[in-house]
Amino acid sequence: MKCHCLIQATLPGTIEIDKKIPFLKKLYPNSEIEKKTITGDRAFLIVKDIVDDAKLISLDNVDCDLELHIDYYSTALFGYSFIDVQFDIDESMANKIHQANVLIRSKMLFKGEEQSVSNMIATILWPYFEGEKMSKIMSDDKFMELNKVDYEGMSEEILDKIGIKLFYSGESLPGGMSAAPGSIIIEDYENNIAIDTWADIGAYENQLYHHKVNQRTFIVKEKILYKEFYGVLIELQMWERFLQHSSNFCSSWLARIGSKVASIRKNINSNHENKFYWKELKRTVEIIDLNFLEFHTSIVNECIGISGFPGTMDLEFSKDFMDMSKKKNQQGKELLFRYLDEIKYAIRNLATPGHTNDEHLLQEESETTNERILLLSFLAMSIPMLGAIFSPDFTWTTKIISATILFSLPIIYLLIRKTQKSLAYKRNIKQELRRQYKHWSTSLEKDKKRMKLLESMEELPEDLRNSILDMDKKGIESGEKRLRKLEKYK
Repeated sequence: MKCHCLIQATLPGTIEIDKKIPFLKKLYPNSEIEKKTITGDRAFLIVKDIVDDAKLISLDNVDCDLELHIDYYSTALFGYSFIDVQFDIDESMANKIHQANVLIRSKMLFKGEEQSVSNMIATILWPYFEGEKMSKIMSDDKFMELNKVDYEGMSEEILDKIGIKLFYSGESLPGGMSAAPGSIIIEDYENNIAIDTWADIGAYENQLYHHKVNQRTFIVKEKILYKEFYGVLIELQMWERFLQHSSNFCSSWLARIGSKVASIRKNINSNHENKFYWKELKRTVEIIDLNFLEFHTSIVNECIGISGFPGTMDLEFSKDFMDMSKKKNQQGKELLFRYLDEIKYAIRNLATPGHTNDEHLLQEESETTNERILLLSFLAMSIPMLGAIFSPDFTWTTKIISATILFSLPIIYLLIRKTQKSLAYKRNIKQELRRQYKHWSTSLEKDKKRMKLLESMEELPEDLRNSILDMDKKGIESGEKRLRKLEKYK
């Protein structure tokens, strides 16, 4: 019996899949690549038999010797991709097999090296996203100015060179990729598996089953139903992944917005003295608002239709299974839309102190206008003195001294005011750069603590853990590069 084990991956953005075809041809020169729909009207890139030297050498810590065949699938939104890992099993394995057994407690021989099956995530699933190339672009000096990062230029270069349009998180671009186990499908056309521990999910008997405990493990009993069932299952797990990834991404949005509260409160308590900070905050909030609008419209447009059950032609499912799937989708959608509403509320509140500061600036401008009126009044009162200068009753020395004083006063006043503003502005910039240094420094410390936590997770296979740590290290190196530019302001 053939078993299909699906492993999924996503990233925070969309992929122009046509741009990835040349890269896939180079990555898998001996594989067939096609673009077609496998569910609904969503186009997928499909790469068949991407490896020819992989074997499963243990399954659930039991030795075996099984050939592995792996197909790769990818679509646009969130770069949703999955690999279909295929191998033969017998009936004794069918009741034991589930995601943890395959990913965590199984080993394979790949490219002459023994490694955990879960390491496929790092060695086969993620390379399509070109994470290393993206990391180099995101740490390029040309995008790092002293007081800000040119995220727009960075985004355009990533799209041009890699074919990925990243969604913004707050005012910055996120990095990283995620992965998750998918479904397991067993083709049992000769009824070898006893169905005692399996629940019938078809409208008709002895067609489709899922395990009563491991509900992501399925059996197909009729070959004619396999293709349509495969499409339905892919659409269900894709919908679930879209909703889950969107909600997780929304959570990171809220965290980024929340991280700005402390600095805003500090500047309010200092009586709005840092004009540069408030100017930058207003610009940042406008950018955040637009970035969220882009993410919101993309997600809502895709997720609005995720409420029912995938359409089928010849395949029918039991009412219980359809209701369970619909309920799960509806709960995922409700959670996502609650997140989206909370982000809107948070951005609106984030903009409020800026509006208050505008009123404060208006008051200061009024005071400046009053000062100028006083200066004009002084000049008006000096007109009699100007007449006296031209009087023949005064000596030339007195006239020159009086004229010098008269015309110097406004010039001295303007120079003093300009110098005060210039010094205050430079001081404000330094304060803002110092704040940015502290922010980046704190963020890097959190990343390093997260790495130490990951290093201590012994339940995660060592090879996969090391692959993730390598990616995290590159992200930290990029952050430290940015920090070094601000070091003199710490």
